[in-house]
Order: sequence, then structure tokens, then C-alpha cells
Amino acid sequence: MTECKHFDLWDSGSETVSDWGEKLDQAHDDHLRIRDESINNLLEREDIDQECLNLNKEQKLWSAEEYREQVGLPITCPHETVDGKDYCIFHLSPESRQNLGITKEDVLNELVNKIKKSTGEDEDKKKCFAGAFLEDISIKYRGLSSESNKPVQFHFAKIDNLDLSHSVIDERFVFNGSEINEINCESTQFKKSVSFKKAELNCQSVLFDRATFEDRLDMSNTKINTKELNFKECSFRKRVNLSGMNVEIDLDSKDDIDTRVQYNNSVFHDELHHNNITFSFEDPDKLTEIYAEFKHCRFSSRANFSDCDFQSTLDDNTTDPSPYDLLEVSTDDLSKEDSEHEIEWYVDFSKSEFESGLLLNDLDLLGI
Repeated sequence: MTECKHFDLWDSGSETVSDWGEKLDQAHDDHLRIRDESINNLLEREDIDQECLNLNKEQKLWSAEEYREQVGLPITCPHETVDGKDYCIFHLSPESRQNLGITKEDVLNELVNKIKKSTGEDEDKKKCFAGAFLEDISIKYRGLSSESNKPVQFHFAKIDNLDLSHSVIDERFVFNGSEINEINCESTQFKKSVSFKKAELNCQSVLFDRATFEDRLDMSNTKINTKELNFKECSFRKRVNLSGMNVEIDLDSKDDIDTRVQYNNSVFHDELHHNNITFSFEDPDKLTEIYAEFKHCRFSSRANFSDCDFQSTLDDNTTDPSPYDLLEVSTDDLSKEDSEHEIEWYVDFSKSEFESGLLLNDLDLLGI
């Protein structure tokens, strides 16, 4: 079998770290500290330019290799190359696939077959699609499972459309560091854990309405650019980690409806980490209200909303509701000089039930 070159960490032609190696190096949490400490050890030497250059390459490779080991990515791509090409069907660019007559349906069918046929150690590796270029993962109204317990790896993949709506997913899905342009997981049943850690979701809508998560959900440090983020009527059986999530609301001046971040009528059976979350927006040019709602939710375990800044700045002519029903999230990034209108952010906990601890540290409840 001819090996696909996508997972090579070193580009022998240019004698530099490959794009894949750079990506894994940057994903390593300690890559900057490792590099700085190593280079600082050479500062007292006279001729260090080449030494530093070589050391920088070596440290990048070491960092990439360690990250690859930490997350369990294979050393080489497990998929066969397309005839006459250096890359497999998943790592060929969409343009190259089109020129070869390979359709997005061909890619999807191959991907699903690789997952379903995973039974042994060698086959398990074929559940890795890290760094893949995937135009469409549409598995709606279907079930997906295999005999293998190894996760399906989409680390750093570029996905145009992810549609798992009304499906039963009996696989661990890992989309860490991936880039997704559309996502629909309405009424999806995730029987195992799913992770979007440090992913980028640049979507018209991010839809998880009525989804069931029987295992953990991790969207920590995920960057989301969208008009709406919906987790309405969801059931979260295990820990939910949304800490550090960065939500950028894309406001369209043609839209008349309010933009909302909704968790209404959802049930959190285990811990919820909703701390250190940033909300921002693009080019606001009209009056609008942006809500983050937790109406009629039930929290059966600890809910963490720490390190947020809630304020009540209702109009003087507005009847002030209960302070814990309507709280405005601080938008420190808003420059009023750049906007003609004020944008209001609210978090609404009305008629929600907290059966365990609610952590609201470092809150600023101005006006209450």
C-alpha cells in the first residue's frame, strides 16, 4: 500500500516542518514555552542564528510528535492513496477530487464504510480522518456504529457541512481543532462522547435542538461565528464543558428577528461548565437584543457560570423583572463610538430549577 503523505511532519523538499507538523505543533499547549526555554539557553553564544533555526525546527517536530501521541493520532495516514496521487481520497483537495471524477457522495460512502468495518487494531486506525477535506458529512436519519471502541477522529478536518440530524451515533466523535461551515444535530442521539474542543464553527446556525447526549460533550475553547446557537430541549446525561467558548454573533442588517443563544427546556443531569465565555458581534448597525436563555431548564448537578459580568441596564421606562430572571452579560468589546445603536445581551434563568450548587463568582450586578 502506498502511504498518503498528509501526515508527514517534515517536508523534505523545502527542508522545513510540513503544514501538518506546524498544525500539530501549534495545538500543543506548551509549544511556545518549550521553544522559548530552549532558545534562551543559546542566547549567550556568539553565532546562534543557525543554531536557533535548527533548534526551532527540532522543537517544532518534538512538539508535534508529542501532541500526536497525546491525542492518539497515527504516525502515518491509514488510508490508501488514490491511483497516481500522493494522497488518499480524504486528503485530496476538493478540486483534485473533482478533476478525477470523485464526487462528495463517493467520499461520504467511503468514510461511512471505513467506520462501520472497524473491527481490529489495524482497521481501528482507519477511523482516523484527521486533516481531511470533507465537503459533506450527511448521516441524517441513519444509525452509525461499529464493533470498535476507538474514536472517530476528525482533528483539524475542514468540513463544509455536518448533518447528523435525527440520527443515532454510537461512536465517539472527535472534531477537535476542526473547521465546520454548517452543522445540524437536531434530534441527534449521541450514545458516546463528542468533542468540538478548539474547533471553529462558522455557520449560519448551530443547531443541537432536542439532541440527547448520553456521554460527555466538550466544546471548551470552541470559536463559534453564527446567527443562532440552539441547545433547546436537550438532555445532557453526563458532564458538559463549554468553558472558554467564544461566540461571535453575525448580525445581518436585513434580519428583523432577535438573535438568540438558547438552552431552553434542557436538562443537565451532570455538571455544566459555562464559565469564561465570551460573546461578541460583527458590525452592528441596527437596534437589536441578543438573548442567552436558560428558561425552564433543570440542573441536577453543579452549574458553573463563573468569571462572567452580569449587569442590569434596562431602559428607565421598562418594568424591571426579577434580577435573577433577566441579567445582562457584559460586552466589554463593544466600542460605542463604532455603533449607532446600543446592543443588549441578557441571560434568562426564569423558571429554571437548580437542584445542586450554582457557582456565579465575580459577578457585577449593577443596577440591581
